[in-house]
Amino acid sequence: MAEKRMFTKKITDSDAFCEMSSSAQALYFHLNQGADDDGFNNQVQMAMFKAKASIDDLKVLMAKNFIIRFESGVIVIKHWRIHNTLRKDRYTPTNFQEELSMLNLKENGAYTFSDGVVAKRLPSGCQVVATDKNRIDKYSIEENSIDSKKECMNEYIEETNNTCVRASYEEIMQDFAVSKLVQIKLFEFIKHLKLHNVVMINSRLESIIVGLDMKYREDVDRIACIDRAIVGGHKKLEFE
Repeated sequence: MAEKRMFTKKITDSDAFCEMSSSAQALYFHLNQGADDDGFNNQVQMAMFKAKASIDDLKVLMAKNFIIRFESGVIVIKHWRIHNTLRKDRYTPTNFQEELSMLNLKENGAYTFSDGVVAKRLPSGCQVVATDKNRIDKYSIEENSIDSKKECMNEYIEETNNTCVRASYEEIMQDFAVSKLVQIKLFEFIKHLKLHNVVMINSRLESIIVGLDMKYREDVDRIACIDRAIVGGHKKLEFE
């Protein structure tokens, strides 16, 4: 694995990055420094220790979409391919092939669960990105899974100051690797809010997803938390 890591000012000088606390920024740099040659890191606690960062700092990085966290606990640097290039003779493929298979690439080189270029690294001299546009895998909800999905899509509001633009609730959930069952329950909660004249905005949905992930280990507990809010007629989840 290569010992040197690079950063592009396109990311680290952006308003979204500079708005974060110094500890959250330090955590981002340490997560990058400890990542493998495909941008994956399974030593999050070590990075937090080195950066003197808190769980809240990790939540901020997830909410602002600078990192993607998988259910296994592994994270990947979303803009890794934008930051780094690597010669073939210095490249070691990631051990996290299952997580890699869930990712695609946007045209700008950022990792995503959205449609795009397959995230398969085949370096030759410098980093080469595969041009196959077929998805390896896709987290999606079938149209007949829930009746509320299409209604919720039309209610999506994008914050004007958010530089990590996504087109729908579903894409946000895909970026955060939310399981299908939790996605379905989240859509039910979004519909529940709509009935109470409350529209789910981008930043709140991201915070809810991160909160559920940090508070509960199992999907059954995450679903139960959302259910309690719906059944109780509440407009917020218990940890908000």
